[in-house]
Amino acid sequence: MTSLTPKHISFESEEDVFDQKLLDCLPGVFYLYKIDSDGYKMKRMNEYHLDVFGYTEEECQDKSPLFFLDPDYHSQVLDAIMDLREKRVRTQVYANIITKAGQSIPFLFEGHLVMIGEEEYFTGLGLNISELITAKQQLQILEMEKKKILREKELKDKELLALALKENQNEILLNRISKQLKNIEENTNPDLIEEQLKPITKLITNHSRFQDGWSQFQEAFIGIHQDFFKNLKGMHPELTEKEIRFCAYLRIKMNPTDLCMLMNISKEGLKKKRYRIRQKLHLNQNQELDEYIGLL
Repeated sequence: MTSLTPKHISFESEEDVFDQKLLDCLPGVFYLYKIDSDGYKMKRMNEYHLDVFGYTEEECQDKSPLFFLDPDYHSQVLDAIMDLREKRVRTQVYANIITKAGQSIPFLFEGHLVMIGEEEYFTGLGLNISELITAKQQLQILEMEKKKILREKELKDKELLALALKENQNEILLNRISKQLKNIEENTNPDLIEEQLKPITKLITNHSRFQDGWSQFQEAFIGIHQDFFKNLKGMHPELTEKEIRFCAYLRIKMNPTDLCMLMNISKEGLKKKRYRIRQKLHLNQNQELDEYIGLL
């Protein structure tokens, strides 16, 4: 491959200020463009530039920078060059190059103004950022997957909450009906309704025993938070079954009102229960109970 020689550019001295061997050792594509009244013309490049773009030295000579770029980036690259010329400080711009084979590759370019004799040039390096883009995309995908999993868990926790409340309401309703029927049975002529009420009372009582709301909730809960009970009991074996149940409700972010109803306690009783559990979990003042439970 023939290297460009000083004959392409008039320097103040015969010494080529751009040593080609040095340029070929650079970690990116090197470019040097002459700023003319009719545009920007490439005058120098390194071997890496030729390898990446796939054009020969002759094909690159006098080409505009836009020749090598995706048209979608032409406007912002021209703006960057104008900004470089006006502010006379280094400028960076992202753009996709288009190789001779038609491949699109993301690059980060950094430009500097250079005066050679009385003529103005801009020069710089372009770095392939494909791996960075890929890594960023992978992180974005992982973040999206994480958010998706969290949303699905939140939805399932809401379903658990609805199940717990539904089973509790069923139990309250059945108990209320059972009490009413028992009252009728005790205060009405037994000869008239005894035979009819007893089967109903028995059916409701059996149904209430069969409908174990906590067991159903626990089974559904384990399907979502598989190791919660195992971790909680393993780390804190001193917790009672009711306290474990209470912690499970905290794990799905049940509000205090529903907690009081399900645990059949007052608001004051709720505070006492939270305090006792904090003591058993050995939490310090800076640790939140709900946050700790959420990590199990």
